[in-house]
Amino acid sequence: LEDLCATDANTLDAGLACESLAALHGQGAMGVELDQQLGEKLFERARGKAVFACRGGEIRACSHIGLMNAMKLRRLDPKSEQAKVWVKASGPWLVLACEGRDPVSCDALAEILEVGRGIPRDPEAAKKVREREAELRATPKE
Repeated sequence: LEDLCATDANTLDAGLACESLAALHGQGAMGVELDQQLGEKLFERARGKAVFACRGGEIRACSHIGLMNAMKLRRLDPKSEQAKVWVKASGPWLVLACEGRDPVSCDALAEILEVGRGIPRDPEAAKKVREREAELRATPKE
Protein backbone atom coordinates (compact mmCIF):
# COMPACT_ATOMS: atom_id res chain seq x y z
CA LEU A 1 0.00 0.00 0.00
CA GLU A 2 2.70 2.47 0.96
CA ASP A 3 4.61 2.00 -2.30
CA LEU A 4 1.50 2.38 -4.45
CA CYS A 5 0.32 5.44 -2.52
CA ALA A 6 3.77 7.04 -2.73
CA THR A 7 4.01 6.70 -6.52
CA ASP A 8 3.33 9.56 -8.88
CA ALA A 9 0.61 7.43 -10.48
CA ASN A 10 -2.71 9.25 -10.44
CA THR A 11 -4.97 6.23 -10.73
CA LEU A 12 -7.90 5.02 -8.70
CA ASP A 13 -5.82 2.07 -7.47
CA ALA A 14 -3.13 4.43 -6.14
CA GLY A 15 -5.83 6.58 -4.59
CA LEU A 16 -7.41 3.56 -2.90
CA ALA A 17 -4.02 2.59 -1.49
CA CYS A 18 -3.70 6.06 0.05
CA GLU A 19 -7.27 5.89 1.31
CA SER A 20 -6.58 2.56 3.02
CA LEU A 21 -3.43 3.92 4.64
CA ALA A 22 -5.35 7.00 5.75
CA ALA A 23 -7.91 4.81 7.50
CA LEU A 24 -5.21 2.71 9.18
CA HIS A 25 -3.32 5.77 10.48
CA GLY A 26 -6.53 7.56 11.42
CA GLN A 27 -7.62 4.62 13.59
CA GLY A 28 -4.24 3.24 14.62
CA ALA A 29 -5.38 -0.12 13.26
CA MET A 30 -3.54 -3.32 12.32
CA GLY A 31 -0.29 -2.34 13.99
CA VAL A 32 -0.10 1.02 12.22
CA GLU A 33 0.78 3.93 14.47
CA LEU A 34 -2.15 6.25 15.26
CA ASP A 35 -1.47 9.54 13.48
CA GLN A 36 -4.58 11.58 12.68
CA GLN A 37 -2.61 14.31 10.91
CA LEU A 38 -0.90 11.81 8.59
CA GLY A 39 -4.25 10.11 8.03
CA GLU A 40 -5.76 13.41 6.89
CA LYS A 41 -2.83 14.10 4.54
CA LEU A 42 -3.13 10.62 3.06
CA PHE A 43 -6.87 11.05 2.58
CA GLU A 44 -6.30 14.31 0.69
CA ARG A 45 -3.65 12.56 -1.44
CA ALA A 46 -6.17 9.78 -2.13
CA ARG A 47 -8.81 12.28 -3.17
CA GLY A 48 -6.38 14.12 -5.42
CA LYS A 49 -5.35 10.91 -7.18
CA ALA A 50 -8.98 9.91 -7.72
CA VAL A 51 -9.93 13.36 -9.07
CA PHE A 52 -6.96 13.31 -11.46
CA ALA A 53 -7.85 9.78 -12.57
CA CYS A 54 -11.48 10.75 -13.18
CA ARG A 55 -10.50 13.79 -15.19
CA GLY A 56 -8.22 11.49 -17.17
CA GLY A 57 -11.18 9.32 -18.11
CA GLU A 58 -11.02 6.60 -15.44
CA ILE A 59 -14.77 6.20 -14.86
CA ARG A 60 -14.31 4.00 -11.78
CA ALA A 61 -12.59 6.96 -10.13
CA CYS A 62 -15.50 9.31 -10.94
CA SER A 63 -17.88 6.75 -9.51
CA HIS A 64 -15.80 6.30 -6.36
CA ILE A 65 -15.70 10.03 -5.62
CA GLY A 66 -19.41 10.49 -6.30
CA LEU A 67 -20.50 7.45 -4.29
CA MET A 68 -18.32 8.35 -1.28
CA ASN A 69 -19.87 11.82 -1.18
CA ALA A 70 -23.37 10.43 -1.81
CA MET A 71 -23.04 8.20 1.27
CA LYS A 72 -22.59 11.33 3.39
CA LEU A 73 -25.45 13.04 1.54
CA ARG A 74 -27.85 10.17 2.35
CA ARG A 75 -27.27 10.66 6.08
CA LEU A 76 -28.38 14.29 5.95
CA ASP A 77 -31.83 15.85 6.01
CA PRO A 78 -32.57 16.21 2.26
CA LYS A 79 -33.71 19.82 2.73
CA SER A 80 -30.79 20.93 4.92
CA GLU A 81 -28.13 23.44 3.96
CA GLN A 82 -25.53 20.69 4.39
CA ALA A 83 -27.36 18.58 1.80
CA LYS A 84 -27.06 21.48 -0.67
CA VAL A 85 -23.30 21.45 -0.15
CA TRP A 86 -22.92 17.67 -0.39
CA VAL A 87 -25.04 17.34 -3.53
CA LYS A 88 -22.57 19.66 -5.22
CA ALA A 89 -19.76 17.38 -4.00
CA SER A 90 -21.37 14.21 -5.33
CA GLY A 91 -23.65 15.13 -8.24
CA PRO A 92 -21.12 16.13 -10.91
CA TRP A 93 -19.02 13.01 -10.32
CA LEU A 94 -22.09 10.77 -10.46
CA VAL A 95 -23.19 12.39 -13.72
CA LEU A 96 -19.75 11.76 -15.26
CA ALA A 97 -19.76 8.15 -14.09
CA CYS A 98 -23.35 7.51 -15.20
CA GLU A 99 -22.57 8.97 -18.62
CA GLY A 100 -19.46 6.79 -18.59
CA ARG A 101 -21.61 3.65 -18.32
CA ASP A 102 -21.56 3.00 -14.55
CA PRO A 103 -25.04 1.81 -13.50
CA VAL A 104 -24.29 2.08 -9.76
CA SER A 105 -23.62 5.80 -10.20
CA CYS A 106 -26.83 6.13 -12.21
CA ASP A 107 -28.70 4.54 -9.31
CA ALA A 108 -27.23 6.98 -6.78
CA LEU A 109 -27.94 9.94 -9.06
CA ALA A 110 -31.55 8.84 -9.63
CA GLU A 111 -32.08 8.50 -5.88
CA ILE A 112 -30.83 12.06 -5.32
CA LEU A 113 -33.25 13.33 -7.97
CA GLU A 114 -36.18 11.24 -6.69
CA VAL A 115 -35.80 12.33 -3.07
CA GLY A 116 -34.59 15.84 -3.77
CA ARG A 117 -31.42 15.62 -1.69
CA GLY A 118 -30.07 19.16 -1.57
CA ILE A 119 -31.95 20.03 -4.75
CA PRO A 120 -35.62 20.21 -5.74
CA ARG A 121 -37.17 16.82 -6.52
CA ASP A 122 -37.12 16.05 -10.23
CA PRO A 123 -39.11 12.89 -10.99
CA GLU A 124 -38.77 13.32 -14.78
CA ALA A 125 -34.98 13.55 -14.65
CA ALA A 126 -34.90 10.65 -12.18
CA LYS A 127 -36.96 8.55 -14.60
CA LYS A 128 -34.50 9.24 -17.44
CA VAL A 129 -31.56 8.29 -15.23
CA ARG A 130 -33.37 5.10 -14.12
CA GLU A 131 -33.91 4.23 -17.78
CA ARG A 132 -30.21 4.76 -18.44
CA GLU A 133 -29.37 2.56 -15.45
CA ALA A 134 -31.67 -0.23 -16.69
CA GLU A 135 -30.16 0.01 -20.18
CA LEU A 136 -26.62 -0.27 -18.76
CA ARG A 137 -27.52 -3.23 -16.54
CA ALA A 138 -29.10 -5.03 -19.51
CA THR A 139 -26.08 -4.46 -21.75
CA PRO A 140 -22.99 -6.63 -21.21
CA LYS A 141 -19.85 -4.68 -20.34
CA GLU A 142 -17.42 -4.20 -23.19
